[in-house]
Amino acid sequence: MVGRACHARYPPRIGAQQGNDERLAVVADELELVRVGIAAAIAPLGIGVVAECRSGREAHEEAAFALADVVIIGAVSDGSTLDALRLLGRLEPRPIRVGLFARAGDPEAGEAAVIGVEGLALRSSSVVTLADVVERSLKGELAVIAELEAGFVGTEIDAAGTDDGVGLLSPREREMLRFLADGRTNREIAATLSISVATVKTHLVRLYGKLEAKNRNEALSRAVAARLLR
Repeated sequence: MVGRACHARYPPRIGAQQGNDERLAVVADELELVRVGIAAAIAPLGIGVVAECRSGREAHEEAAFALADVVIIGAVSDGSTLDALRLLGRLEPRPIRVGLFARAGDPEAGEAAVIGVEGLALRSSSVVTLADVVERSLKGELAVIAELEAGFVGTEIDAAGTDDGVGLLSPREREMLRFLADGRTNREIAATLSISVATVKTHLVRLYGKLEAKNRNEALSRAVAARLLR
């Protein structure tokens, strides 16, 4: 595409114009091989890559131009994966964001969860794993692979720079808050929602971040003060 920094595969929203239900994605990574691998992983999900970029800023521009449904960010040439994900959070409408991190236990993955990033995986994740994360993210789930959960579950995350305010809890976070108010354990919550205990912990990390709380009691106190519990 002349005058654009990314390689665009077709005009934005061409699928929608033709009555096609295909979702559109922007993929960003400094290595072409990684970008190709990501495109191959999501193709079976009916997701077409509208643009491949090297930098986070380029991905932001292309996502806005194409009205992308999902943006997948790996190692970008102009900063950190987290910075690129934060930038995407400013878009309206905001696309589903999936971050690919370099190593297991990366603390930036925890911060990404706090700011509302829907999918978290490793840059070296298999095609099957990446497809699963993207698919779950598109269904509205918080999709995090175990290798990254281990790095931030139970840690204190600085949420001062989160994109979301206390009054903007997601439906799932409000549900978690009600479970906490009822005195449910993580295992009981997991059984009720048919999810893993690790996923429950991940939801709680995000909730604690938005409330700037360190534990359950503090989260409940802040929620009461903010009139989030009625």
